[in-house]
Amino acid sequence: MASTKKQQQRPSSGASPADYYLIFYNLVSALTWAYILHGTVAALLAHTPSGDWAAGNAAVWRSLHGVALATETAAALEVLHAALGLVRASPLTTALQVAGRNTVLWAIARNYPDIMEHGVGAGYATLLLAWSAAEVIRYSYFVVALAGKIRGGGGTDVPRWLVWIRYSMFIPLYPAGILSECWLIYNVIEPSKQRQAYYQYLLWFGLLIYIPASYILGTHMFAQRRKVLRGSGKAGKHA
Repeated sequence: MASTKKQQQRPSSGASPADYYLIFYNLVSALTWAYILHGTVAALLAHTPSGDWAAGNAAVWRSLHGVALATETAAALEVLHAALGLVRASPLTTALQVAGRNTVLWAIARNYPDIMEHGVGAGYATLLLAWSAAEVIRYSYFVVALAGKIRGGGGTDVPRWLVWIRYSMFIPLYPAGILSECWLIYNVIEPSKQRQAYYQYLLWFGLLIYIPASYILGTHMFAQRRKVLRGSGKAGKHA
């Protein structure tokens, strides 16, 4: 009888196959970005005594670029998640961020490996540091929220401290990531002339695009922060 009573009091999970898929996707993403974060921090700390941040950057490039490239490419699935309504996210803002990051990794970093390794100071390392820290927080939050939903808590089991971190740490990490991206792009403008003369203008145009794009994404994230932390909305589905 006691067992039956407990079952009656426990809310049904209401979990769908999509929820199980999303928790798997977010868990794998969190672990992958945690690996990148650990590798980046370890490489930088190894060169801290000498103060040779450029050497730390080179170590990060050599050991982690392939992983970062594959991980961020896989993030294109999040645009599909948003478009199909699996998550409550704007397909436009999701596509904007995913496209921007993949452009930096595929069109900039991949095409100018020598510049990324030796010509940007610690720029590539700071890029991965900002990205990975933000993504470990974001994906971990989604895993906890989805686990709560599957258990029957409707996603309400997320600790308040994790909610605060999820919606606050972008304040330092987002600008750090944007500045690192712009720094990498700026440093390949001159060498790009050796490939195609017009390529430099595309890069300058790309830097200009960061102004409205950063504003759109930034205001979107601040709006989310106000909504969640002020309690004016409830967390629903998660990317």
